[in-house]
Amino acid sequence: MYPNEQAKKQFESVIKVDLNRWWAESDLDAEELSRVAVKAIQDWLDEEIIGFEPEDG
Repeated sequence: MYPNEQAKKQFESVIKVDLNRWWAESDLDAEELSRVAVKAIQDWLDEEIIGFEPEDG
């Protein structure tokens, strides 16, 4: 298995758990959930990334 394949599988699992929880506990259907998820991802991709410079000890 490639080094980041495990991380991808873990991330996928977390996303599925959250989607399943929202589907079970809300009045949103699968299409609405997927539409909102895609919008959230697009918004996240458009966010400005703030750099972090560690202080020298």
